Amino acid sequence: MQIFNPQTLSATRKLAELIGQYPEAKNFAAGLPDPNHLLADQERMLQKHPEAVKYVLENTSPAHFNYGKTAGPDFYRDFFSKTIATDWNLRATAENTLIGTAGNTGWIDILLRIMGENHTQPSAVFLSNPTYTGYLATLDKFPQITAFGVNCDKNGMIVEDLANQVEKAKRAGFVPRAILDTTRHHNPTGRNLTLERWQSLYEILKRDGIYFINDNAYSYLSFDNNDFHPLNHDPENLGFEMVTFSKILIPGLRCAVLHTQAEYLTPDNQRRFFTEKVIEYLAINNLNPSIPAFMCALSLMIDDTGTPQPTLKPLAVPKIESYKKRYQMISQALSDKLGSALKNGALQYDPVQGGFFIYLRYDNNKIFPNEVARQLLEKYNVAVVPTEDFWVKDERNKKLNPQAIRLSFSGIPIETIEPGVDALAKGLKVILGL
Repeated sequence: MQIFNPQTLSATRKLAELIGQYPEAKNFAAGLPDPNHLLADQERMLQKHPEAVKYVLENTSPAHFNYGKTAGPDFYRDFFSKTIATDWNLRATAENTLIGTAGNTGWIDILLRIMGENHTQPSAVFLSNPTYTGYLATLDKFPQITAFGVNCDKNGMIVEDLANQVEKAKRAGFVPRAILDTTRHHNPTGRNLTLERWQSLYEILKRDGIYFINDNAYSYLSFDNNDFHPLNHDPENLGFEMVTFSKILIPGLRCAVLHTQAEYLTPDNQRRFFTEKVIEYLAINNLNPSIPAFMCALSLMIDDTGTPQPTLKPLAVPKIESYKKRYQMISQALSDKLGSALKNGALQYDPVQGGFFIYLRYDNNKIFPNEVARQLLEKYNVAVVPTEDFWVKDERNKKLNPQAIRLSFSGIPIETIEPGVDALAKGLKVILGL
């Protein structure tokens, strides 16, 4: 029984359908923000929205509400460029910042479309193994782009494997175009790219002119104070930073920012700013930013003087504390219930410093994660995410057994954690023969 297939439907959403048949299940599967946080945001938005509307009306012209620039109104581009410059020390200005309401997935779609459709030779995009299933589903729409998987450890992509995969792509007639990755609190592994690893990877990017697309989906949810971002160490301007606010603001707003210093090399070798091409695709696909959505975002960022502040970090603090507490509780419970298996290596996971996920590996190549997840759900009333479909499928991985399940600590109620891990432990001991 295959629990989900992300090629036809998002893994989380498909799994949510299945879990719906088990309403009492302890849910470690859904990687969604805690809905209780959204209630607090909703109350603040209702309270502050009139002040946000007043502020915008007083600081913009009536033309702001007319048919506007596809790139987003200057007011919002300026404000949110200041936000990411304040929060991440990026060289962001209104000129190199675009705003949208399709989340980071919308930006990925556009960037891949540009890279795939503006070249006669087939393109190669490099993804970490394992990777976010949404990347694989998006790439399926572009037959002219082929994904190459790069093996990883807890510090990010393994440099030697990236170099090998780049050469393999070249030999097969592909032009290496981009790396697409989540560098902080990766989904599904929770890993973080280190500065040292980035510097080594960057030598390959420079050598082959490969762009780096950083899906900055979870950086606002860091438990530590490590604010490393690749674009702060990008002298050749090869990077794109996609910053979504949907993990700490109301997710349905889908507010996201695309920032880049990069230039795009067109087929006729004439340089032009990549943002111009992105704007063109935004217009073609009618993806104009939603002014009401960004008005709602501003209402959450407004201070007691009625002025919106260009920083999202204060909004993230209570959410970080909540998710950190959940993670610590799950980590302690795993140690209590499965301590011997963790000590002898039958189970393993790397400690995480933020985000939503724990990547729990097991030492049993005779049973695949889909079967582990099925039995946990049907026999022990525990929902987890299997990991077969998080891998780029190539000749190295046709029969891959990743021997891992993903646990999410973002949405599970605190009172459910202890009994949930207890049931998880009982199931894993039987299923895996621990």
